[in-house]
Amino acid sequence: MTCNTEALKLIYKIDNLKNSHNDDSPSYKILSIDGGGIRGILPALWLSEIEYRTHRPISHLFNMIAGTSTGGFIATGLSAPKFKPIYETINEYTEDHIEYEYSKFVPIFSASELLNIYKNESNKLFSKSTSWINIFSNVHDRYTDEGRSTMFKKYFGKTRLSHSLIELVIPTANKNCSHLFTRYDACKNSKNNEINNTFVDILMATTASPTFFPPHKIGNKAFIDGGMYLNNPASTAYDEAIRYNVPKEKISVLSLGTGCYLPDPSNPDQYSNLLFWTQNQPKMMISAQEYETNRK
Repeated sequence: MTCNTEALKLIYKIDNLKNSHNDDSPSYKILSIDGGGIRGILPALWLSEIEYRTHRPISHLFNMIAGTSTGGFIATGLSAPKFKPIYETINEYTEDHIEYEYSKFVPIFSASELLNIYKNESNKLFSKSTSWINIFSNVHDRYTDEGRSTMFKKYFGKTRLSHSLIELVIPTANKNCSHLFTRYDACKNSKNNEINNTFVDILMATTASPTFFPPHKIGNKAFIDGGMYLNNPASTAYDEAIRYNVPKEKISVLSLGTGCYLPDPSNPDQYSNLLFWTQNQPKMMISAQEYETNRK
């Protein structure tokens, strides 16, 4: 089945994609994007096809975007505004610029531009660690923060969560539990930089996959990849919409995955091997969480 066919099926499922983005819309539309590293190229491809066929940016088609890890990068890229972030929130900007309508605001990236980043710049996200201890061990971090940090600063600069064009939910993990960065909370606390974080910090946190990257510190807290607990953020995004007092019957969710982790099917004895579980347990746990969310 071609990717174009898959994109058409996605469009068909969202029968009201061309509705205006306002509170009077017949449904509250949530886009959820799973984690998955370079496999984020798949949702980027599908979303670029949706934008091509609707002639509208994703931020005008959905009320909320939730994304974990690589899905968080796509989510922020599709919701970060092009205007210079000199205001605390998008609402303050429109109050001072009455002539601007919401529909005229466009995100910093189109989905097709994000797709090109995955095609041409994904290697920049991974800067190999040269530490001697990392050369001989799989336990320590295999990559440095340099590549990701440089790329995120280049694209997002000082843009903060409250500047997002639509509701945004980015899961991370802190102290053995999940933590959510949300536009909703950031707008309520726009002058509190501990809540209204920069996109750079949020992305560094949600993409800090253990054993690949070191935890990312924001203030006195250390965060790691949100995929450790919420690789599929669809259910969490739904709960957030309920918290925002959106009626359940109005909520519709489009959840885009990045594929499931499948161990070698030709080696059924691998599950009794301790080394197998040492190397694959995190991936298996993430796949289990994705399955449970899909089952709901």
